[in-house]
This record gives sequence, C-alpha cells and structure tokens, in this order.
Amino acid sequence: MRIHNQLTFTTYEASLKLQAHDPIKIIFDHIDWSFIHPLVKDKYSALPQGANGYDPISLFKAQLLIYLGEVKSARKLAAVLYYNGRLCLLCGFNFLKTPSNGTFTNFRDRPG
Repeated sequence: MRIHNQLTFTTYEASLKLQAHDPIKIIFDHIDWSFIHPLVKDKYSALPQGANGYDPISLFKAQLLIYLGEVKSARKLAAVLYYNGRLCLLCGFNFLKTPSNGTFTNFRDRPG
C-alpha cells in the first residue's frame, strides 16, 4: 500500500490553481482520515507485490465523490478522475495516473 504520493510537475502546476474555497476541498480538509489505514491494514500485503498500489485514503475520498454529487455513478468514477484534474488532485492522485474501474471494485470488496 502506497501512502505518500510525490507530485509530478503537471500535478503541481494544477494544484496551484486549486481554489481554497472549493467545497470538496473544504469537506476533505475537515475530515480526520486517520481511521482508514487501521481499517484496511490487514487487507493489504506488507510485502511489495506487483505494481505500486494507491493510498486507501485517496480511494476512499474518490468513493465519496459519488455521494457528494460530483460523479454520477461508481462506473463513471475512474473516467471522471482521469479527465478532471480538480477531482484528481482533491482525492490525492497524480494527474493522468488514476485508478481504473477494477481498482475501485477491488477496493470496495476488500473492506467488506
């Protein structure tokens, strides 16, 4: 499970344009996300296997976009994050390096 995410130059440039009064940013900044890692720690391998994974907090934030009305369905979530730099940054993903639909399906299945 990857926790820290270094910004690419493109992502950094886009982050400079992110508004401080963005409603999703305000919501995400006021939530204590510390409960996520203990909740999913037994669902991820401690040993690195395969490609680097995504931070569970970012995946959880992305799922919340559906309930906040930013994305119409779970099926469209991956596409919206890929093309919408604002939502991509707010969730903590690097621009154009976002999870696939299958990643979100696996993430929803893991915590149960």
